[in-house]
Amino acid sequence: MPGLNFRPVWVPDGVTPRTLNKASATVLVHGRFAGYASNLAIVADATTTRLAFLITDGANGDLTVQVFDDPRIVYEGTLDANFAITDRGAIVDMVLSGADQLIDKGLSAIDVFRIEDTSKAGVVGSTLDVRIKVNKGLSYDLGL
Repeated sequence: MPGLNFRPVWVPDGVTPRTLNKASATVLVHGRFAGYASNLAIVADATTTRLAFLITDGANGDLTVQVFDDPRIVYEGTLDANFAITDRGAIVDMVLSGADQLIDKGLSAIDVFRIEDTSKAGVVGSTLDVRIKVNKGLSYDLGL
């Protein structure tokens, strides 16, 4: 699916989407992560320190988006290098490859993701379907 970089694979019962405001001209794509600045959802990049998962698109002209911001949600995404058993439980960053958001296996500075420490965390030798949780979500900043 074009634009889909991440997907939720486990959402706890009772978790509901949160609505965030966005600037009319900001375009946000579901399946990616957003950040938050000046009380508005923004496109997340490698320097974004707090993340929320976009479950709806925010087209040009839209003023709100729906996000998930629960730290218990498990997502699958693509790692920027092959997965190894030693990656389980690692705290990692996000990196951009073109417009795509990837899990950054390299040196972690911002620590926005935690790779699951389970047997389903990833397939050794593959970059695909690596399971993560958001380590630093928007709720931390918003006091929610």
